[in-house]
Amino acid sequence: MKKNKNKTELELPPYIQKILTDLNQKLMRLSDFLQQKTDIYSVGKKKFFLILFCFIAVCDCSILIFRSVPNKDHFYYTVAPIKVLPLLKDRITYPRLSDKEIKKIQDFKFYLDTLAVKERERLFNLRPHLSDSIEIVEAIYQKQLKK
Repeated sequence: MKKNKNKTELELPPYIQKILTDLNQKLMRLSDFLQQKTDIYSVGKKKFFLILFCFIAVCDCSILIFRSVPNKDHFYYTVAPIKVLPLLKDRITYPRLSDKEIKKIQDFKFYLDTLAVKERERLFNLRPHLSDSIEIVEAIYQKQLKK
């Protein structure tokens, strides 16, 4: 976007200009097609179709308004309650972790501790949830040991 000193002029990127130009041309072709199809009707028929369309729209809207007013005997529109399933905390199955896998995780944590601060920050920026994942895996292992 470029701004001039006297007026504010917005320039769109070329691909957006092309898309908008193509869309405009297609809409123009469609409007020409529809104009040709309606040219065969007389002015009286066009007015009749307009009045018929307006009548149908007014009837439909009035029925909708009439039904939206609550009636003591019958409600036309109701909101269905959402059924929520309870969480099954006890039945969650965790993966079985071997001692080798835990040893690898502990070695990796030791490696993280030996890294320089900049390298550790760079690693955590690349993998933002790495420390959370390690803690979750260790918690799963601790639960596994308790059983």
